Amino acid sequence: MKGNRPVKSKEGHVITNEKEQLERWKEHFEEILNAKDPPVLADIQPSDGVDMNIEPPTIKEIIKSIKVLNNGKAPGIDNIQAELLKTDVGTIANVFCHLCTNIWNREEIPTDWQKGIIIKLSKKEIKKSVKSGEE
Repeated sequence: MKGNRPVKSKEGHVITNEKEQLERWKEHFEEILNAKDPPVLADIQPSDGVDMNIEPPTIKEIIKSIKVLNNGKAPGIDNIQAELLKTDVGTIANVFCHLCTNIWNREEIPTDWQKGIIIKLSKKEIKKSVKSGEE
């Protein structure tokens, strides 16, 4: 990682070694993304006045969601870009609707959907991609 900025350790010491910086970033994200439950959970009483749809998403809702996806953005861990989903919105929406309904009825989110990728970009890399129109 060329041109790294120094990173501080938990104790406030500056880390300039690239390997140690990566370890510190890993440690940081593991802590914030895997935080333990608070010792005392909030006692929140259910409200009668909440109007909430508890049905699985409809094809119409899925089509609307696909159409508003931004083009030209980096794909997620599945490597599927918005442009690909928009090539045949009706077919994709039918597949997604079937998939979402099954997940909804099982009440269990697939473990792959809980993964994400975090990529550190320097200001120089961001400016370069903006200039070239990559964003």
